[in-house]
Amino acid sequence: MEKRQEIDQQERFIQHHFYQNLHHSALQAALKGMDDISSSRVVLQKKLRGRISKR
Repeated sequence: MEKRQEIDQQERFIQHHFYQNLHHSALQAALKGMDDISSSRVVLQKKLRGRISKR
């Protein structure tokens, strides 16, 4: 019985850390996506301002 509890505890530990890691990865990917979007938006704004000032 004690062995079974030990295995259950290990499984919960692994599962917890797996999901925590997955969540962290998803969060990092989302933040990177937001950074990419905002940086491309800045580039577009600079291009538009360049075109407007040339007129």
